[in-house]
Amino acid sequence: MRYIAIGDVHGQHRLLHQAIEDLDDGDTFFILLGDLNDSRLTCKAQDDASSLQCIYMAMNLMERGIGITLQSNHGTYLYRALLGGELIPYSTVCLLYTSPSPRDAHE
Repeated sequence: MRYIAIGDVHGQHRLLHQAIEDLDDGDTFFILLGDLNDSRLTCKAQDDASSLQCIYMAMNLMERGIGITLQSNHGTYLYRALLGGELIPYSTVCLLYTSPSPRDAHE
């Protein structure tokens, strides 16, 4: 078995799809290193749909048992936004983010 690491996709679903299609020979395990989605929700259907397609592709690899996805700062941004936290401006540094952490949402 060979192992392929892919990172920093940033919502480029066509490129991710092409890479998976070209490299999946039936004996490949994909390690997605994070940043599958864009760093923020743009409220532009095309941009958000591209990020979601990347996430769905990653889920498909995991369901098929031929991939794993590592958490990243961009995934954390999306997770926090979905939990009702603030949307993070594109230029904001992760360390400056002050909304509640995901673990605080359950308290």
